[in-house]
Amino acid sequence: MTLLGWPTGLFVVTGIPLAVLVATIVWRK
Repeated sequence: MTLLGWPTGLFVVTGIPLAVLVATIVWRK
């Protein structure tokens, strides 16, 4: 990966589950 691509990939890997978790919490409220 490039220097720019690695943080982007890390953000995708960590960001998607986090977004799902937040969406679930908000939806339940």
